[in-house]
Amino acid sequence: MPLPEPRDSNCWYAASSQATAYPTLSQDLDCDVCIVGGGVTGVSAALHLAERGLRAVLLEANQIGWAASGRNGGMMTAYADLDPAPLDKALGSEHASRYWQLAERAQENLHVLVARYTIDCELKSGALTAANTPRHFRQLSERLATFTRQHPLRDARLLDAGEMREQLGTDIYAGGLLLPRLPALHPLKLTRGLATAATGHGALLFEHSPVQRYQEDALGVRVYCANGRQVQARHLLLASNAYLGDLQPALSKRFVALYSSMIATAPLPNALARAIFKQDVAVLETQQQMRYYRLSGDGRMLFGGGGVMSGRDAHVVRPLLSRMLRGLFPQLAEVPVEHVWGGWFGMTLFGDTPDVGRLSTRVHYAQAIPVVWAVLHGRLLADALSGDSHDYETLAGIDIPPGPGGQRLSLLLHQLGNLVGKVRSRLA
Repeated sequence: MPLPEPRDSNCWYAASSQATAYPTLSQDLDCDVCIVGGGVTGVSAALHLAERGLRAVLLEANQIGWAASGRNGGMMTAYADLDPAPLDKALGSEHASRYWQLAERAQENLHVLVARYTIDCELKSGALTAANTPRHFRQLSERLATFTRQHPLRDARLLDAGEMREQLGTDIYAGGLLLPRLPALHPLKLTRGLATAATGHGALLFEHSPVQRYQEDALGVRVYCANGRQVQARHLLLASNAYLGDLQPALSKRFVALYSSMIATAPLPNALARAIFKQDVAVLETQQQMRYYRLSGDGRMLFGGGGVMSGRDAHVVRPLLSRMLRGLFPQLAEVPVEHVWGGWFGMTLFGDTPDVGRLSTRVHYAQAIPVVWAVLHGRLLADALSGDSHDYETLAGIDIPPGPGGQRLSLLLHQLGNLVGKVRSRLA
């Protein structure tokens, strides 16, 4: 049951990033690892495998970075709710502690990799969780205290309502949590940069090469493309996230695919940008239908939100998100919105905890995986296939419960979002 494609052709990330064209698979190939999916997860795996001398072949149905990896907010949200209880209960304190240590390493690994390959992805540090109500701020404070008693979290600082007014050009927040080390970046530039680095090490990347099915055999895994070409591999990585479709239905049931929309304004005058952001941080709200925003490298306001309740039609999303933005920052009333886009992303019942594991000794998967985890996963998988699986098992050992309804629920939520978005647009 495939998800409907995004209805946009005006994504700011695509407009501000140079694409490299990769060929379509035109001959049968043998390799060590075949990767299905050309997002951050896939290209990071291709890079780290190729660095170790393994033959990696990546098959992407559209273009590199076409899906969530080229459409997301570009900010790390691993500590968004600071609630360690679900993981501690599911894993036990020792395993959960190893997980949060890996979360710290994921941030450091991202900076190291970007520097090593001089990837110009507008990488910067600083994130602010903004509490929409006094109750949210109390919960944030309590969870921070509980979290830091069990797991280290360097440089975290609570801000009261007055300090939030100083940080941001609005007075609506009851408080917040500043995490100065969390990264934010241009996700499509990162994805394309990793792809370039992977090909530099000998990985083979193919676009417009959708996979129809795969079959395990005595030699490993045989992968069948829609155009009749085949790839014989010792191992297979399924990294298509929300676009896995019918390739492996059991995996699609482990997460819910949600649709998120974004807009980008024209570049803000420097004085206006400084009036809104005392520090150049990425902001994520605590309300259930969260909004998130930050400045781009060229000074635009990137603003996302609406979730499933806005649908995916640009003519509906643009006015809804524009009103949200200008309600939050009236000083942006005269700044035009120049770009609108959206995309599907996967989320498990554990929120931002990635769903990583094996379907067999030959078939691996990674899905519902945030950007920094996606980059680190490539390294961990390459380590595991090279004989060191300790850190990989920390992620693969998390038993993610099935999502409530899988893609069927995703489509129902999407249809509801389209309907509600159109009603709200007409009533506005």
